[in-house]
Amino acid sequence: TDYEVVGIVEVSATNIMKSHIYVNLPVVQEVLPEKPIGLVNIGLIRTTSPTNVEETAAELEENWPNSSILTGSDLTETAFSIIRINEETAWSFSLALVIITVLFMVKSQLSNVAERTKEIGILKAIGWSNTNVVNQIVTESLVQATIGGLVGCGLGYLFAVYVLSTIGGEIGGALNLVSVDPLLIGIGFAVALLTGIAAGLFSSLRAARLTPVKAIKTI
Repeated sequence: TDYEVVGIVEVSATNIMKSHIYVNLPVVQEVLPEKPIGLVNIGLIRTTSPTNVEETAAELEENWPNSSILTGSDLTETAFSIIRINEETAWSFSLALVIITVLFMVKSQLSNVAERTKEIGILKAIGWSNTNVVNQIVTESLVQATIGGLVGCGLGYLFAVYVLSTIGGEIGGALNLVSVDPLLIGIGFAVALLTGIAAGLFSSLRAARLTPVKAIKTI
């Protein structure tokens, strides 16, 4: 059968509709081998008013009892359910990352204290108290956490904006309605600070227990 090409649909590279050919329904039903006249896979119906949605859905169910009717509210409820599941997964994944980060920070600070055993011994020998040692190590850990938190939140924000703007444009701008919540950025930065403080406290308390004689013996 000869067809007249009336135009080309421009779609993005990620759109699954890229390889589709758009033909009038009666024509494609005629040329299919089994000639499924009257059969339709899916129909999109727009009502003149939102108040007519339920009435229209009821009439469709009555006329086509074997069909599945999905209204806008049904789709919205399904979408929110998916989003809720994704949020729960994201929070679980974030919690696991926080635990791993805390363990990594503690290990890093313990290694730092072990390498500075001589220095800590000398400082305690010349009069540094346990409080001075704890304050020094916690301050260093807090500075590192602050720098890491700022860099991490900045890169995360830029990456999120890039993904939302790029993918949002690819799928018709749906994600353009989504924005990066500043509260999440604040939570991420706060977690970074708390992680640094916790790691610094754990390692500094261990360092504070060192006696000057024992520490200097390692020289």
